Amino acid sequence: MERDKGPFPEANEYGMSIALARTGELDKAEAIIDRLMANDPRRLIYQLQKADIDMQQGDTPAALQRLEHLNYQFPGNTAVTLHYSDALLTTDDTQNALIASDLLKQYLVNVGGHPQIYEQFARAYDQAGDEIRASEAIAEAYYLKGAIGSAIYQLEKLSKRDDLDYYQRARISSRLSQMKVELAQYQRQQS
Repeated sequence: MERDKGPFPEANEYGMSIALARTGELDKAEAIIDRLMANDPRRLIYQLQKADIDMQQGDTPAALQRLEHLNYQFPGNTAVTLHYSDALLTTDDTQNALIASDLLKQYLVNVGGHPQIYEQFARAYDQAGDEIRASEAIAEAYYLKGAIGSAIYQLEKLSKRDDLDYYQRARISSRLSQMKVELAQYQRQQS
């Protein structure tokens, strides 16, 4: 007698694949996701789960190839951007960090930002060796989380560096001024 799988058996199986992968039962997780992909090969969440399993199994080239293809198919998709940039950064390779920072920069230009993207952006710049851009990205993440005081502190600390070039200093100073004006307006409204 077959067990009742409920009204959405694919969703249950997908969830089971995620749960099995999290507990390290990668062969079982992969078998489930492969079966789901055979029935619906274009479903994005299955492709992302397959890439996650590939990464956990140490098959980084397969995961990166799959994610690069998904990024081409679904440009600007938040889940794809985060998965792909995370996989690139997991390799701990400077060249891959540069690819991740370019990917995230393109996303920010075309789609806009939210804290998780800026945190990933900071991580990419940090791994690529650009501490200044990494600190700016962290400040933006703070700002988007509503922690404008922390964002201002981050930028003030950054603005005191002696190694900033003219353009970096101007960019940081401009953003710092914008945030200070916004904070002052908010404080006036609260009074």
